[in-house]
Amino acid sequence: MSASDAKPFGPVQRIAAGVLDVGYVDIGPPGGRAVLLLHGWPYDIHSYADAAPALAAAGYRVIVPYLRGYGATRFRSDDAMRNGQQAVLAVDAIALLDALGVDQAIVAGFDWGARTANVMAALWPERCRAMVSVSGYLIGSQAAGQAPLPPDAEWDWWYQYYFATERGQAGYEAYRHDFARLIWRSASPAWRFDDATFERSAAAFDNPDHVAVVIHNYRWRIGLAAGEPELDALEQRLAAFPRERCAAPRTCRLRRAVHGQVPAPDAYGRHRPQPAARGAGRVRSRDRGSRQPRLKREENRKEMGEMATETTTATAPIADATVEEKINQLRELFGGNLAGADDVGTVHDMRFVFLDNDTRMLFATAYDGDWDAYIDDFATNIPDFLDIIDSAWEGWPGIRSPQAKNYLAKYQVTAEGWYVANDLTVAETRRLKRIGQAADQFLDAIGD
Repeated sequence: MSASDAKPFGPVQRIAAGVLDVGYVDIGPPGGRAVLLLHGWPYDIHSYADAAPALAAAGYRVIVPYLRGYGATRFRSDDAMRNGQQAVLAVDAIALLDALGVDQAIVAGFDWGARTANVMAALWPERCRAMVSVSGYLIGSQAAGQAPLPPDAEWDWWYQYYFATERGQAGYEAYRHDFARLIWRSASPAWRFDDATFERSAAAFDNPDHVAVVIHNYRWRIGLAAGEPELDALEQRLAAFPRERCAAPRTCRLRRAVHGQVPAPDAYGRHRPQPAARGAGRVRSRDRGSRQPRLKREENRKEMGEMATETTTATAPIADATVEEKINQLRELFGGNLAGADDVGTVHDMRFVFLDNDTRMLFATAYDGDWDAYIDDFATNIPDFLDIIDSAWEGWPGIRSPQAKNYLAKYQVTAEGWYVANDLTVAETRRLKRIGQAADQFLDAIGD
């Protein structure tokens, strides 16, 4: 859709919230259930120019703020630090909800907005009725940012390293519109946006604090800039990569299907795979926010249903033939039945398949709950079993390594289709099986 075809989006209002005077759009019935939509970089509130009116028409109160450093949002004090660290953006969002008198909201975002939604659900779950993270799980830490990535992933972050230099800051200051256009094109090469669409959003980058906030955000991530001391306690909690929780509780993480030069999932930190959400289909989005996400109306009306079974699919190159032989021996020993996975306790289905003349291995699972907890269960309960299997993968660091999750995220592939027969967890299924067996035994006993 071109900007000229888009329906009016606004008006932009202003409200004092914390250290900011926030510019925001507030549409839909004032008494409707609140939805907070958070944009990313280099985008703005018009990322939701289609989704917000659709949600409002469905009866939701839709709040779309400019983040600090964008559009109509301004710092209330010239002395305030132009801070872009992850915790402060979530503090801004909570302050906005407080200022608007909103106790609880469905929080959704992409890129910076996704990370902010993650942080809100992790630190203030009582304020989040549900969370939709279009870019997955993006909570990070400065310590995690010190870990080097494979060259192809580092290359994806070229602009972060450019911003780490004074030349980069000066270049972004001088060419911020050209820079944003380059990111839009490289992140979403299939998106044929017109000049009007771009300029509608690019006006937000003329904010006087934009460059300072963006540069600080990317420098903070890799430890080249300090945050605000009063946020240290929050960042310490986030450094433990907490699980997001919502009051409902409902969480939907929507994995992007990457097209073009954008950061690999592992570059964000402990990235969690895309879930199969109960009551809501997946949205396939293109980037770290690319093509300015258009959340489907029917998905929002279902409030991004509660997460049920998740899936992980990864394909990686085989290290060498001798390792493959060991795995074949193991497979023969177990007769193909990897029942040891029972010890994990959340796995519905797990399979390994050799592909491409035995040069690659496909690993696919369906499981309950959170990805981090699922991988941690493998590391705790059957580490040697999994390492025997995954040692076939070229460069596999070992399940006990801090880099194991980054490795798995690097080789994950997105499923274009899926089917879940029911919403029972493994524990619930086993419980019902035991109940059925006990009932059969009881009936047999009284029958005798």
